[in-house]
Amino acid sequence: MRVLASLEQPKEAIVSRCVAGDETAWAQLYARYARSTAHSLQRLGVEPEALDDAVQEVFLQAFRSVDKFRGEAAIKTWLCRLAVTQARRSREKARFAKRIRQLWALEVATDCEWDEQAPGQAERLLQAGLNQLTALEREAFVLYELDGQGGVELATILGCPEATVYRRLHDARKKFQAFIESEAQK
Repeated sequence: MRVLASLEQPKEAIVSRCVAGDETAWAQLYARYARSTAHSLQRLGVEPEALDDAVQEVFLQAFRSVDKFRGEAAIKTWLCRLAVTQARRSREKARFAKRIRQLWALEVATDCEWDEQAPGQAERLLQAGLNQLTALEREAFVLYELDGQGGVELATILGCPEATVYRRLHDARKKFQAFIESEAQK
């Protein structure tokens, strides 16, 4: 009953308490908005198997930047904006993962069809695709896509803003995908 009563308090009060580091307020914020955030992410194209992670990422991003929330929009609107960004990232990651799975499927098919004539073709194709990237793009790409590091962690590792990490990833994905598609047409 206490949780329900606290859910009814003004939204601004919860945000203020979150900024102050109140863990109970974070739990209340999550309880209030997690379901609607999940529905938004789902409607924005996040796959069911990635939905829980995407919701967590939205709230992690909210946690990291709640002190920057100016209150010019409703908290639900702000979380929705974070969800849109996260949905875009999730869709990109899913598309890329599909491309990598196709690449590895090519490796398996190649090994089955040609046996010893072309072993390691996917690995060579992967390395050739990576060679198309600048050093900075390659670092971001490999650490994010292949090693599973997150954007915040990469920003720390690479010593640059998180936005720069995502810009490099965007550019690297475009180059890598263009290379793979051109190789597939040969």
